[in-house]
Amino acid sequence: MSSRQIWRETAALFWQYPVLWLPVLGADLLSFVLNRLGKSAARRVIYHLLMGPASVFGDTRSLPGPSSGVPFGKAAALGGIFEWSAHFTQVLLYTTAFLITAVLVQKISRAEPFQSSIQIVRLRWRAILGLSLRLLGLLAILAISLATMLSVVAQSRKFVSLIPSETMYAIGVAAFCAIAYSVAPTAMRRIRTSDLRPLTVESKQNSRIFAVLAVVASSLLGYCMSYVERSFAAEPLFNSALAATALDAIVSLAGAVPYITLFIALTIIVNHDGATAD
Repeated sequence: MSSRQIWRETAALFWQYPVLWLPVLGADLLSFVLNRLGKSAARRVIYHLLMGPASVFGDTRSLPGPSSGVPFGKAAALGGIFEWSAHFTQVLLYTTAFLITAVLVQKISRAEPFQSSIQIVRLRWRAILGLSLRLLGLLAILAISLATMLSVVAQSRKFVSLIPSETMYAIGVAAFCAIAYSVAPTAMRRIRTSDLRPLTVESKQNSRIFAVLAVVASSLLGYCMSYVERSFAAEPLFNSALAATALDAIVSLAGAVPYITLFIALTIIVNHDGATAD
């Protein structure tokens, strides 16, 4: 099955069945809300841990020095727990969206009635958890590798100051493309409904192409939308915190759209392999 044929079928399903948008957009929106709430809770907890309880006299509190005995290490560890919990939640939600999208596409192709999302999650929770943990492990390896690289680079402060933010962004995108390239065939194996023959070389290649393109497209959308967001943020309408948060949510949803097409495409590839095997 050629990449062009996969893209034609993906585009047709994308436009004909908007219900296929809902898992990814719902996962992204829920992840956005939980991330905001988690960051707010983390700031409050860490602030209380570092600063201690407020004085009954209403004295202004300032950040204590390193010799004050305040548990900075515990605060840093707590911040890390909140941060990685947010990452895992996002990965888990997107993985769930992938499995739900795959089931919906398979039901459409067979003209079968849709299952409820809860039923899909209940039946496929092992696949969801396994793939989520694999992705989280790869993200951890990526984070450790980048941190190691930056620590080596930090030996020369002059060199660090010369690295433009665009370069760091490109490095991050390349790293995520590598993860997508690695995980795409595994993800397809998780959505197969029966024991089929191993994925063909062509199927693996197509899945990796679409996975990398989705990461690049999402990253470019996010990068470009950040400029659009800043232009809108300058308007008086977005002076309120609620309006600014809504704008951030819209930008996040826009960046999630390429993953809708990716999840549809991966399912089409799996379905084609299954039909060939039969």
